[in-house]
Amino acid sequence: MQSVCSSPGIGTELMIGLIRLYQVHMSPYKGFACAYRRLHGGRSCSAHAKHILERFGPRPLIPLMLRRRDDCRNAAAVLSVMDREALDEQKERRRRRFEDFCCGDVVPGDLFCCFGDLICCGLAD
Repeated sequence: MQSVCSSPGIGTELMIGLIRLYQVHMSPYKGFACAYRRLHGGRSCSAHAKHILERFGPRPLIPLMLRRRDDCRNAAAVLSVMDREALDEQKERRRRRFEDFCCGDVVPGDLFCCFGDLICCGLAD
């Protein structure tokens, strides 16, 4: 892939170096991944910024990254809804397993009720 920008300047090299520094020393420890990458695959936002700098230089960086920021926010909102739905499904599966384990209508998380049902059903000695 040939670069559109023939020779990157010192400012461009500095920005690329700062992005690499972030990717290696900060990003792995922040506790979450780029929402855009999680939802759509491909490059993370920092890798996208680095790609823009390497290919086109700093001039188009700000408008393209502002658009990417908006796309990443939208992806984060979608993932948030998906995560909540997955968490609700997980809670529902746990509730059903709990009810299947016990001998009647019980409140999930109520261990006394469950053990009481086991004793009443003759399953525990």
